[in-house]
Amino acid sequence: MPGPQRLRAFVFAAVVALALPLAAGVAGAQDLQSLPPKPQLQYPNLGSRLNELATSVEEGRASAQAAAAQAAISDGESVAVTIHLSGNVDAVVSFLE
Repeated sequence: MPGPQRLRAFVFAAVVALALPLAAGVAGAQDLQSLPPKPQLQYPNLGSRLNELATSVEEGRASAQAAAAQAAISDGESVAVTIHLSGNVDAVVSFLE
């Protein structure tokens, strides 16, 4: 009777294959619920680190030079940034020059 045994093995494998992602999805959803809420950025177009540097100066917690010194690359009160563009590159380059 290899036919019915094969069918049972196939059905078992199919049930396990369907149940595992569902169980992982439930566990993943529970993990997401335990994450702290994303903080509201004062400058949402900046990254979180650059936002922190800018607000520390604005709120008087650090001077511009002290805040810039905390950046990966800085020169006096200036910090290096990476700009991601989705279009109109020539106008942005022209503006920055």
